[in-house]
Amino acid sequence: MARILDTLDQPGTLRQKIDAALKNKRINRQELLEDLGQLKLIEPGTKDKLVAGDLELILFHDAKGRFKENAIDAAAILGEEYLNLSDDDLKRGLLLQGTASWSMQSNLKEHPRLVEHLKKHYRERPARSQGLVKKWLRIDQPKVVLDKESRLLQGTWQAIAWEEDGDKDDPKLRAEILKYVRWTFEDDELSVTKAFTITNNDKTTVVGQGGTLISTYKIDASKNPKVMIETTISPHEGDVIRAIYKVEGDMLKVCMSKGDGVPKDFSAKRGSNCVLVTLKKVLAR
Repeated sequence: MARILDTLDQPGTLRQKIDAALKNKRINRQELLEDLGQLKLIEPGTKDKLVAGDLELILFHDAKGRFKENAIDAAAILGEEYLNLSDDDLKRGLLLQGTASWSMQSNLKEHPRLVEHLKKHYRERPARSQGLVKKWLRIDQPKVVLDKESRLLQGTWQAIAWEEDGDKDDPKLRAEILKYVRWTFEDDELSVTKAFTITNNDKTTVVGQGGTLISTYKIDASKNPKVMIETTISPHEGDVIRAIYKVEGDMLKVCMSKGDGVPKDFSAKRGSNCVLVTLKKVLAR
């Protein structure tokens, strides 16, 4: 693990390479700036000013230090199309940084003893990897202040019913899928897990745990019913989901729009373009 952290401490050259590319007349400057903007490497409110800070860290990590799901592919496209990096330069330089971060965070999820080791020894690391470790392990991070409604949602909720635009799956298949659908509200974020399914010859089989969708969320409790707006962070960034919700004891009911508007009621009948999910709290924070 020390070798991985050492890789993350290597100084990057991304800023210099981007500066050179922006001055290269053979490169479509406007397209490069648009791509850099999508990667959050352009200062908001400006057209061509690179954000301050370590560009490698910003490219591969979100604000909480988590590895961005699509960062490796994005870095490869940036390096090949605009920065004129060879495969060897990419693998030994830019992509190695991203791979090291992904590897480290994957190991932290699987090995609790590694977490404890880093908690004891993170102060011995150089500033770059120390800062990442502190974010990964939530050490000395700013506390998120929650309103009353958000505090009520904190914890993990198990899905027990799901209806989408009037469609209803076979009850046995739906029950198997719902076993893996959990919503976890932690501070100002919502993590939604799903089932991994395989469809062959029109028959769907549930294999096990699928991916996780992470979003930030905001509550508008002045509306009746109350409104929840979710903005995805990972693996897709920037998608907005509008929903209404209500909490009754340990039950949470959410009706989500598959379009741009907010649902009017808790219904997902055919033609509504809505998803209605009912969840039961299983773990509180």
